[in-house]
Amino acid sequence: MNNQIATILIIDDVVDNLLLISSLLEDTYYVKTADNSKKGLSIANANPHPDLILLDVMMPYIDGYEICRQLKANPATWNIPIIFLTAAYYRENEQKGMALGAAAYLVKPIHPPILRGMVHTHLASFRGETAPHFVTA
Repeated sequence: MNNQIATILIIDDVVDNLLLISSLLEDTYYVKTADNSKKGLSIANANPHPDLILLDVMMPYIDGYEICRQLKANPATWNIPIIFLTAAYYRENEQKGMALGAAAYLVKPIHPPILRGMVHTHLASFRGETAPHFVTA
């Protein structure tokens, strides 16, 4: 990746999830967190925009699908890769997320090497770089 440290925004209403995922990424990336939908949308829409968003699906008030829809409809944020995180996996939900423009869909509990690899790969793609093949186990 280029010399600029990428910014990852994690949006999840469960504080323990925010802490865990942040701890997995903060050594490599600049991590911002939001514990509710409104705060997440505000951070995502502010300049500078995050380089990638990890987004919980099931949240009160505004769910992850609606956040994704709003971000993909906004010319300033439409191209930010969004990786959905969910504790409840249903193929129909995955299809819905992908149809809304998500880059990927991960099921909780998160497997750290998979999360790190997916974040790395989607950031490289977002930046127009080639992601090297590497083993993260």
